[in-house]
This record gives sequence, C-alpha cells and structure tokens, in this order.
Amino acid sequence: MILACFAGGLYLAYHFRAVLVPFGLSFALAYLANPLVNLFEARGLRRDRVVVMLYLVIATGISTTASILLPVITKELELLQGNAPMYFMKSKDYLVHLQIMLAHKLPIGQKMAEHWSIRCTTR
Repeated sequence: MILACFAGGLYLAYHFRAVLVPFGLSFALAYLANPLVNLFEARGLRRDRVVVMLYLVIATGISTTASILLPVITKELELLQGNAPMYFMKSKDYLVHLQIMLAHKLPIGQKMAEHWSIRCTTR
C-alpha cells in the first residue's frame, strides 16, 4: 500500500512538474533567505520590508547579470557558428589521418582503410 502511494505520488509529481518547479524554487529561496531576514529583523527592521528589499536586490542582480552576459554569449555563439564548418573539416581530416595511421599499424589491412578514406573524402 505504501509503495502504491509512493508510486502514485511520483506519477502526479511527474505530470505536475511544470507547476511544482516554481514552488520548489520558492521554497529553496525562502529557506536560504530566512537567516538573512531574521538577522535584519533582530536589528529592528520590519520583516515584510526586508523581504521586499531582498527580492529587489535578487531581481536587480539577475537582470544586471543577464544584461551583461547575454551579449557576450550571443557573440561567442555567432563566432562558433561561423567557425563550425572549419572545425568539422579539421576533425574529419584528423580522423581520416588517424584511420590510415592505424590501418598501417594494425592487422586489419590497408585496403580497408583506403576504402573508408575514399568514402569519407567523397562525401
């Protein structure tokens, strides 16, 4: 009976995961912020104002970080997109060279390596 309830709970959690994730993040944020809020409350500040200020600081930090990092990430991804064909060609050439080198050292035969290298270079 306990196993069936546990399985049913997991089934429901899986199907309601889109709803449960924000709740989980909220609980984690409240758990982590509670000692800081308690500290300011012990110093005489009102709890509701401390929570609002803490949320504003967190939101400002996230938005500032995003506004700084997103252009950098976008620029790096554009560079990667422009250089990707060159990287693929270099890796293909390296693998063909490695295959030929191993064919000469291993007893699988040179004809098999030549066949594969011809197939790879014609594509």
